[in-house]
Amino acid sequence: MQSAEIYKREIDLVRFAIETYGFQVNKKKSSKRQIVLHSAQDKIIISRNPEGQYWYFNPANSKDKGTIIDFVLHRNQNNQEETWEVLEQYIKQTEKYPDSIEIPAQPQTHTFSYSPLSDSYYLEKRGISIRTIFSPEFNQRIFNHIHTIGAKQFVNTAFPLYLNKKIVGLELKNTHYHGYAPGSMKSLGLWVSNFEHLKPDHSVKWVITESGVDCLSFHQLFPPDNTEKRVYISTGGVITKGQLDEIQHLVSKFSDSSIILANDKDLAGAKQNIQILGQIELNQKSKRFKCWTSQDENNTSLLYIEITKGEHDLVFESNTMAKLFSKDQQLEVSEENITIQQNDNIAILEIPLSTKMIALERLETIIPAIRGIKKLIKVQKPKNKDFNDDLIQSFQKNPNT
Repeated sequence: MQSAEIYKREIDLVRFAIETYGFQVNKKKSSKRQIVLHSAQDKIIISRNPEGQYWYFNPANSKDKGTIIDFVLHRNQNNQEETWEVLEQYIKQTEKYPDSIEIPAQPQTHTFSYSPLSDSYYLEKRGISIRTIFSPEFNQRIFNHIHTIGAKQFVNTAFPLYLNKKIVGLELKNTHYHGYAPGSMKSLGLWVSNFEHLKPDHSVKWVITESGVDCLSFHQLFPPDNTEKRVYISTGGVITKGQLDEIQHLVSKFSDSSIILANDKDLAGAKQNIQILGQIELNQKSKRFKCWTSQDENNTSLLYIEITKGEHDLVFESNTMAKLFSKDQQLEVSEENITIQQNDNIAILEIPLSTKMIALERLETIIPAIRGIKKLIKVQKPKNKDFNDDLIQSFQKNPNT
């Protein structure tokens, strides 16, 4: 294993945050010496001192700061063994970067090593049956990834990430471990089940989750009938703009698509649902109304609604929308706190967003209704935190099933 100082000095924290944790660069707020990055949940600022070490801090969390080691520890619940493993894997396949920080271009394509799935112990331990693992939907979509650290050999379960039909990364899962192969384009790639046999005029049902394991669990809990054309997608965690664009690209390949959002039953899962519900285009009306969440510099959660001019008066539509949200008691929004920016073709509403689950769940209902897609997309929540927890609980209650 490399020394901690080598990790601090030789791993470019900007690229590492993008490739491993799905952060994106805010080009408008970044400079030559200070890079601002954000994900759907976090914002960090990275710089480099004269000794060559990268430093970062999270303006919204005073405890989230320090070197690359602190960065990984904070995102792995302070598990030191996992932190060293993530850094060691990354540095083995990553070149040393220049001394000056520059906004990185598109990550280069890597060659990823994996082998046929011969060790399914991890998946079976999660309650996934052999029948599910090797069903046609998942054929050649799950692999093993073997790596050695010192005298230890690890056999991970690998879910390949796809972008334009090419493998651009590996999501790696094992007992007490979740990471990505170095060079993985996590912010762009998706794990997708087999769909190449489907035709453009087929009616396709897409099931979107936060992990490949949840996709397998959903399939086992709710198996499709013989006539259903179902495709599974995993974002591998918090969805990024690049991943949402790729989902749109996949869905648009078919003339008749519907979606089930099967994300986690928590605040992060509800926010994930809102991002997809608010931006995926499934008909003409959904192209006119877009919704997304963000945070301002004070870490206040905000909901944005973008309305593109149609046959009705834009001022009337934006004011009607503001009244709709302010009158809904579950959202806890007053009309005077809603701001509207507008030109001849577009109006954008900025609405303070409550982070209470009751408000987020209300948005899961309102957004598809105002975008005209409530018959095309639905939220299906697990009974427990996620569908793998549901599967394990089901197995514990009925061990013979």
